[in-house]
Amino acid sequence: MDLFTRCSYCNTAFRVTTRHLQASGGQVRCGRCEEVFDAFASLTAKPPGQNSRPADNGGQPAVVRP
Repeated sequence: MDLFTRCSYCNTAFRVTTRHLQASGGQVRCGRCEEVFDAFASLTAKPPGQNSRPADNGGQPAVVRP
């Protein structure tokens, strides 16, 4: 199942996996603005709307590792 989240800083939508979220405790780095945000805060199973642009990096955020 695809899951989606949205950067709380620049509003870019990303596809995420449970593996991404488990590896980082939900903390991911936006591929567009480089800010770290909590992916759980806007997690949804619904794909982003047609007006949303996917991230330049293929729609994948970078997992933040300790």
